[in-house]
Amino acid sequence: MKTQMTSPDSYLFKWFDHINSEGSFNSGMDDFPRPPTTTYHVDAQCWMYKLTKFMWRASEKFDRPATAGYYIQMTKIKDNLRKLLDPSRHIFLDTTVNYMGYSEYSPHVGYGSLLPIAFGMLEPDTIEFNATLKLMSDTTMLNSTHGLSSIATSSPYYLMNKDAYWRGPVWLNMNYLALRGLKLHYA
Repeated sequence: MKTQMTSPDSYLFKWFDHINSEGSFNSGMDDFPRPPTTTYHVDAQCWMYKLTKFMWRASEKFDRPATAGYYIQMTKIKDNLRKLLDPSRHIFLDTTVNYMGYSEYSPHVGYGSLLPIAFGMLEPDTIEFNATLKLMSDTTMLNSTHGLSSIATSSPYYLMNKDAYWRGPVWLNMNYLALRGLKLHYA
């Protein structure tokens, strides 16, 4: 994972892979469709928020001087999540560069789009909170008869082949994170 801390995009994160292929091996979501031109990843942003929040709480608990620094970083990471919000669909998506060199939002909706709720990064009763909830209940998106799918059921990648890990199957740990986040942060 890497970010340029001196650029205008400070505190925006992406996974860096040594393999230049569609997917993101370092994220653990190895066959989730991500082209090499992906610029920032929603799941990387959310995990960095979660880990920084942990460091903030730990430093606060042990009365360490780094407390304020971690809080500032956590706030910047959360604020920059908005740069990954697709304004037309009101959901969080990876950003990528198209063939003309322009930034655009990934068409692929999956577990990464749920992590802002899982980690309590959204304010309740906002457009993006409600749109993310809809992802969880809509059968053309992530809702399936067995739980939340790893990619939208309407995606051309959904269950593309029987060995696809992040292209349709339900992952219990990700379902737990999403449901726990709803209960912990929004109940």
